[in-house]
Amino acid sequence: MALIDRLREAVDTGEVIEVIYHGGSNPGTKRRISPRKINWEAEKVQAYCLETEAVKTFALAKMQLATGAEAGVGPTDEVVLERHLAEAADIPDAMAPFMDWFEELGWHIELYEDAISLHRQFKNGKPRKSQDVMLLRSPDNTHRPWYTNSIQMPMASARKRLADAALIFLEQAQLCAPNPVPLPE
Repeated sequence: MALIDRLREAVDTGEVIEVIYHGGSNPGTKRRISPRKINWEAEKVQAYCLETEAVKTFALAKMQLATGAEAGVGPTDEVVLERHLAEAADIPDAMAPFMDWFEELGWHIELYEDAISLHRQFKNGKPRKSQDVMLLRSPDNTHRPWYTNSIQMPMASARKRLADAALIFLEQAQLCAPNPVPLPE
């Protein structure tokens, strides 16, 4: 599929895609982006970059789709993770393998049928009321019902697929963690 077609599809679905960007401060690096808007006149794409956790503008002429090993194609841990999340029926099913990891990270976990939130704890061990990271399903939004937010994100991220929102949630859980440890294999 051509770059333009993938960008259009990702804008419609909220999907995260991998590109090689030959511009910016790190030319030639792989970036995972969630395209939001394509400006055809300026030949630019506005997208949320998961690596820098910021909304950025990318020049179309400096972008190419990541393919093969660059895109994580093959039997890697990342592919297995994405497969698990794609097959998950709901948030508890998607998050079940990560509950021990969340505790290792130092989180207090609140898990519901349509939401999960991670909270820091006071020195006495009691959880804070406000969540630091959360993933929820909004039944009112049928186009992009899955929302992820954290104290590090400038705004909530809405996704069409649970798998895409769950990946962002896992990244934010690690990024914001009181005791950061790598994701178990």
